[in-house]
Amino acid sequence: MSADVLRYIVVSALCAVATLAEAAPIAYTNETTYLSALDAMGFVWIYESFEDDEAWGVARSPQTQQAVTNLFVRWTSNNDFSELTTSTGPALTGDWGFYSLPHGSYTTGTNCHIPGNCGDGFKGTSTEPLYAVSAWVEGFYESKLTLFLDSDYLNPVEFPEVCDTNGENCVDYGILTPAHKFFAVIDVDGFQTFEFTEMEGTAGDQKFIWSDDVTVGFSNPPPALVRSIVASNNHAVLMLKDLAINAQYDVERTLSLVSNDWTQDVSFVASATYTNQPTSISNSWTNVFYRVSGQ
Repeated sequence: MSADVLRYIVVSALCAVATLAEAAPIAYTNETTYLSALDAMGFVWIYESFEDDEAWGVARSPQTQQAVTNLFVRWTSNNDFSELTTSTGPALTGDWGFYSLPHGSYTTGTNCHIPGNCGDGFKGTSTEPLYAVSAWVEGFYESKLTLFLDSDYLNPVEFPEVCDTNGENCVDYGILTPAHKFFAVIDVDGFQTFEFTEMEGTAGDQKFIWSDDVTVGFSNPPPALVRSIVASNNHAVLMLKDLAINAQYDVERTLSLVSNDWTQDVSFVASATYTNQPTSISNSWTNVFYRVSGQ
């Protein structure tokens, strides 16, 4: 065990998401505000950085894959003729960023002289209901990003315009540059698929996009987060994987095992030992699945 091993007291405060009235999706352009809203609503979010070689090693440039499944999401291009890959150039953090290759269906689509018909992009699909998604996206100058949920192409997610301090000279927030920009949405009614697509490119003026640091939001930790539960004499050991930091850890629960269904509302005190821990712990489960304090 390395010198970086940290011990923590974990007080679980798993919260059930309250029943929410049907509402329009809420768009976010600030990551801190978005994550705070997720925590306030009781949603659990998972961080996809594209750094996990176990999942993404098969899609390191120049290698491509038609689809990659990781963290409960199946990733594909936004068209049937492109595949997925990762490379170092579009990374916002870490070593790898994510994109479709070839970019867009400009040579295989129809009416590609019309903007929006053959744009570059990517899609994610989950078997678990999703309630949020975010991504940092960059692109060619004057490319325009649009986000669709459940293939509802008539009703894209509406992002606010960006105006100067006088409320004038407003521009569409979706207009991209080669600097990453944050896009997010929370939909309390839930969805199964999300699609980030560029809408200005044409066969004669192709525009490409790249992405990194995606989050997806769930109502509860998906059951697959629990790797195994061993119970005897009112003693349980949970084998879990912290999806935010890709660190394997054990949680030793000192109370009696109430239920194998850890999506239920449960409170307990346990000790946890972390190996090869970074200097700070991600907040992805801190406010929902467990609370961490040093000891």
